[in-house]
Amino acid sequence: MPQRRCPRALERRRHGTRRVWLPMQGQVYRGRASLTERLWRRVPIGAPDACWEWPGATSDKGYGLITRGGRDRRHVRTHRVAYESAVGPVPAGLFVLHTCDNPPCCNPAHLFLGTSADNTDDMMRKGRGRLPGLKGQAHPRARLSDDDIAMMRARYHAGSATQRELAEEYNVREQYVWRLVNGHARA
Repeated sequence: MPQRRCPRALERRRHGTRRVWLPMQGQVYRGRASLTERLWRRVPIGAPDACWEWPGATSDKGYGLITRGGRDRRHVRTHRVAYESAVGPVPAGLFVLHTCDNPPCCNPAHLFLGTSADNTDDMMRKGRGRLPGLKGQAHPRARLSDDDIAMMRARYHAGSATQRELAEEYNVREQYVWRLVNGHARA
């Protein structure tokens, strides 16, 4: 019979493999953790209504990514794996959408199915998309009024303030001030 060791000493978590001591049979089981097991092992689960954010790799848009494993080393989005593990497979043509608008969130209570049109409608309803027809200070996310911009242009062209000083005063980026004073933005 092999020498008994602490189960933690035999456990190995490298590339999704695991070694588990089976004391009853007196042998070591080697196997690959499933995608779902690897997901839930890493996600810190909190309150049922809180976001459970993926702590690992993310896409350029902030969505959690996990590698499928095996020969197919493609990444899948973690919220999709979480939805499939809690509810079931996602039908073709549908997407897994967030009610919380938090891309790394994996809480199945915050996920629902919808089409691309549903996703766009949800985005517009929540004010996250481009709002057609709303330009300048009429846009809800405008940081500067038309009067502020006119004052910035006048001060810059008179030589009484630099672009850096204006950026600090109005709490905007220096590149944006350049675009404003040179007529490339909010003309």
